[in-house]
Amino acid sequence: MVDTVEQDLETGADLRKASQLAYFLTLGHLEHAARTQPSHLALYNTFMGAATDLADEGIEMGLFIWAEAHILRAGELRAEYVNCHPRTGLLPFFARAAEPVSV
Repeated sequence: MVDTVEQDLETGADLRKASQLAYFLTLGHLEHAARTQPSHLALYNTFMGAATDLADEGIEMGLFIWAEAHILRAGELRAEYVNCHPRTGLLPFFARAAEPVSV
């Protein structure tokens, strides 16, 4: 989990957010991680318990969780990092191109 600052598209105001990036070789790897990874299970169980308790008390939660998944063929992932630490994002795990690639 990484604290990030995004900008509102309409006002340009800074928005404090948290982002998480995960890369899985297959959907099977994703499913296995979701069912066995201790920190994910702890977070899921805590969240679901709190949500259930609030619902039982008639309290509506004001939380939105957005998850996005992309299924890519080999060679279809392109990530661009500018002036970033070498351990940012996917940089430590894949070969780097010396120059940006034109699309």
